[in-house]
Amino acid sequence: MSEQRLLLADTMVVAWYVLDPGRLTDIATSAMEDQTASNYPISTSAYSVVELVYMTEKNNNGITVEEFGAVMEVLDDPDGPFVVVPVDHGIAATVRSIPREFTSGDGATITNADPGDRVIAATAVKHGFSVITSDSKIHGLSTVLGDLDVVWGAA
Repeated sequence: MSEQRLLLADTMVVAWYVLDPGRLTDIATSAMEDQTASNYPISTSAYSVVELVYMTEKNNNGITVEEFGAVMEVLDDPDGPFVVVPVDHGIAATVRSIPREFTSGDGATITNADPGDRVIAATAVKHGFSVITSDSKIHGLSTVLGDLDVVWGAA
């Protein structure tokens, strides 16, 4: 695994992994399986846990309290596939290097005011993780940040 970067799953990837694995792409699933088969955990940001809590409070596209419990059971399992990475002062400082606004490859201006996206990207940059995400704004960030690698691919 020395040539492949370790993985950081974003909030939706963690939720889908537990609740609806069919929503993950074959590429994402394969990367996650390869990493766990190599005895490396899949990281996720503590900020993603906060976002999961917020998802229980949403009327649309949220998750139930029971679904939250199922996800937390997997995240809390010491023998499970995930490890939660704290948001520390180094990650907080790295957020400053994650642009809030950037120009995409096709020349469009993208504004990403979502703090979660920026914290997840900062976590990946600080730790050298590849991010598993379907989020188009994080994919866009990877085009302007040379040290941000995204894993997803076609569904």
